[in-house]
Order: sequence, then C-alpha cells, then structure tokens
Amino acid sequence: MSDLYNYWSSLNQSEREAFAADSEFSVAYINTHLIHRRKVPPLIALKRLADASNGELTYHGLCDFFIDGLVQAEEA
Repeated sequence: MSDLYNYWSSLNQSEREAFAADSEFSVAYINTHLIHRRKVPPLIALKRLADASNGELTYHGLCDFFIDGLVQAEEA
C-alpha cells in the first residue's frame, strides 16, 4: 500500500496514536497536513512513516503519494 490516506483511514484511534508516535508526528499533524498532502515531509520523515507502518507503506510508495499530490496541484 502506498496511499497514506487509505492506510490512515484503516487505523483505529489507538493504532493512529501509535503510528504517529513511531513516526514522530502528532495525530493532528497527520490528519491536517499529511493525509491530504498539504505539506510534503522531508525524505527522512517519509522513511519514518514507512518504518512506523510495519510494512504496510513503502518509502518509494510514499514518495509517489506526495509527488502525485504536487503534480495534481500544479495541474489544477
């Protein structure tokens, strides 16, 4: 899975809290900025997100997720 939005949506509240803590983001920051691709995290943060997902997300998949968001924004 490379879609952070779908992954995040599949988690319950306690799983979201654990994922956020493991990736060094707050639940609110992920909800507000990351799943909607309003901000693009630095590469090292993408690695933390992938690692925190226990194999559900990949580093390259997250790169694509955020790059596709930038391309869509530029085309709009």
